[in-house]
Amino acid sequence: LDLPYNYEAKDDEVVSSALGYVTHLMLMLSKYLQIPLRYQLVYSASRSAVRDRVAPGRETPSPTSNIYPLYRRGVDNARFVTAIEFLQANVRQVLTVRGVHYDEKAHMLKNLNELFKSEIIPELM
Repeated sequence: LDLPYNYEAKDDEVVSSALGYVTHLMLMLSKYLQIPLRYQLVYSASRSAVRDRVAPGRETPSPTSNIYPLYRRGVDNARFVTAIEFLQANVRQVLTVRGVHYDEKAHMLKNLNELFKSEIIPELM
């Protein structure tokens, strides 16, 4: 699946499915590399989300006030953008822990590819 730089350039289902795959990948990397993630990932295929466990609480927080969807359909765009930022922060965290340079200007998938290259063929790095 294609994950474009501009998330509005593709169909909602394509983007949310691709983000679901990235969410699953990040969960597996976190588990097998034993790296706890700053933002909890909630995998649910194309309806995955990111939970901010330390979000500032309100007097009467709703159960979903700290859950940010990784899909656009039917949700506030600001929450979707925040979810993307949280997912990217998790990618940055895993790369940093593994000693791989995180390029702020590069696409999320390119950064993940650098991680795989460093883990599989470290002499290339």
